[in-house]
Amino acid sequence: VRTAERPIVTGAISAVYALLGGLLQVVAGTLLLFFMVNPLTSYLAFLAAFIYVVVYTPLKRISWVNTFIGAVAGALPPLGGWAARTGSLSLEAWLIFTLLYIWQMPHFFSIAWLYRDDYRRASLKMLPAIEEEPIWTKRIISIFLGLLILTSLFPVLRGVSGYIYLLTALIAGGIFLYAGAVFYYRTTKRSAIMLKNASLLYLPLILIGTFLDNLFG
Repeated sequence: VRTAERPIVTGAISAVYALLGGLLQVVAGTLLLFFMVNPLTSYLAFLAAFIYVVVYTPLKRISWVNTFIGAVAGALPPLGGWAARTGSLSLEAWLIFTLLYIWQMPHFFSIAWLYRDDYRRASLKMLPAIEEEPIWTKRIISIFLGLLILTSLFPVLRGVSGYIYLLTALIAGGIFLYAGAVFYYRTTKRSAIMLKNASLLYLPLILIGTFLDNLFG
């Protein structure tokens, strides 16, 4: 249901055309970044595309660990942005990567639980689709929410962010953690939607807090 209106599914474009178009964009984008920005940025962009298309997508039919692999591709773009600006990758860049990687677990597992029946029909090995009861789904969400809160505090501990960021991170983390607790103890469609929405709210709040902290901190 979630992907029923996408172009390949509806027949708006063929799978072959999509493959050729995608390959062309990856090659063109990688070359453009290599010559117009810097080699490191192009390597990161190519790596993200490779992991997503060649590793993550086929793995969805083999093992539920695909989410942990796909999250690497999802967390690489900020590294590319950092590399484009500085030409290198500092500890702060890897901290952003780690934060985004961890964030994806409660985000995507809440979505996977909501659409678990669709994944089953499509024979995709998402954890909520292969569990009779969402025991490990809830455990993984809880573990990564805890890791997310801890990771979000590192910029303050390193002295690169101040109290405005800290306050925002605690508020955003508290909202996210509360939604996770509700889902853990009352696993319903409503609580899963709440968790998904909390995940969508989290990153903008963190970015706003970072911006305001740099502006006024």
